[in-house]
Amino acid sequence: MIKVLIVTILSAISGSLFAGEIGCIYQAGRNAEIMKTGPSPAWEAVKKAMPFSEGDRIKTGPGGFCEILLKDGTFIKVDERSELAAGELKLNFSAKDSSPKAKQAAVTNRSYVFSFLSGKAMWLAAKFKAAVASKFEVRTPSAVCAVRGTAFTVAVSSQDTAVGLFEGNLAVATALENKEIAQGSEATVSNGAFTVQTRLSRFMELENKRYGKLKNRVEELRKKLAKRDDFIDSFLAAQNKKVSDYEKRKAEKLGKRGKQ
Repeated sequence: MIKVLIVTILSAISGSLFAGEIGCIYQAGRNAEIMKTGPSPAWEAVKKAMPFSEGDRIKTGPGGFCEILLKDGTFIKVDERSELAAGELKLNFSAKDSSPKAKQAAVTNRSYVFSFLSGKAMWLAAKFKAAVASKFEVRTPSAVCAVRGTAFTVAVSSQDTAVGLFEGNLAVATALENKEIAQGSEATVSNGAFTVQTRLSRFMELENKRYGKLKNRVEELRKKLAKRDDFIDSFLAAQNKKVSDYEKRKAEKLGKRGKQ
């Protein structure tokens, strides 16, 4: 069994613990599916602006992709031919100040656990200015990544795992050993062998360049979240209204044609 390495910063915890819909599908390609948690789970096509909850699974096919935005500002880009499951998604906010800007800055506890089963995905984990109790793990079939304020890519091929670290701190654990990797380093777990390179491979260098382009976009999203803690809820409501209005116009047109 994989030994789970957890990076934890202790702080006083107050307020209520929120699970459930603490994120959304921000963008998605056509060849992407989601399995929502619930009594009758089934794969369905991913649509832009869908809620993303604890227990949900994402699967992308050839040419597909999916972007996930969480309320703390964490952003995940799931590439084609990949599968991801959210095992745990919980945030705890301080109840001392309920204003949107203060609430966004008052996260006291975060507990995220993802299972990344196959493919390639990039994580941009949100940072916190104050001390926050944080557990943030990405588990693959052969390793566990424990992160804090980190940007990195995980690639999984069969039972092999490659992790490129572009910013922040990261620990990688296997069944036999734990290793800290530094910014600009790469860890590989292949056929039971665990190696760390102090420089990125050509593949991860390309991912690092992609991260540089994605970083500015994510920072803009985080600014919006900081101004309005209901940003994701408003985004979901606005997109759902667009879909509803479109379906209504479509039904009206079909009704007019039927009368002709």
